[in-house]
Amino acid sequence: VYSILPNINTGVDPLKSLVPISLAATTPLYLGVSATLNAATLQEFIAAARAKPGLPYGSAGNGTAHHLFMELVKSLAGIDLNHIPHKGVAPAVQSMLTGEIAAAFAGINLLLPQARAGKLRILGVASDQRSALMRDIPTIAEAGLPGFTIKPISKGYFAPLGTPADIA
Repeated sequence: VYSILPNINTGVDPLKSLVPISLAATTPLYLGVSATLNAATLQEFIAAARAKPGLPYGSAGNGTAHHLFMELVKSLAGIDLNHIPHKGVAPAVQSMLTGEIAAAFAGINLLLPQARAGKLRILGVASDQRSALMRDIPTIAEAGLPGFTIKPISKGYFAPLGTPADIA
């Protein structure tokens, strides 16, 4: 919210309307692809996208990290993908499972059970280093897009501007 909203003209300026309270967590997003797509690696996904311009991908909605991360993949790989925004990341993952979309960025909590069931594949982590919990999954940069240097998403607590400091 703090980094994305000021840049997408929503009429809300979190820098002027919110005060940060505390960092809650940091978490990376992972790139998953549908098992219906013949792609076991990032390079195979890029090849599939080049072979079929306009391949659909999903996100948690316009302007979300899920959306912007894939736009960075598109830009760095020079591929044409069609963005299908969803009302949250779980519906995007569901669309990936049915083959409605080819790929999406999501949390490991949504992707790993489906990957273990063979319903999708996890191609990489959107982070500048591998996750300590998932060492076998390469970073997107390691998997073939060296310019993809994203830090994990930070989540925090905020209060309305003007909230007394002792309450915040």
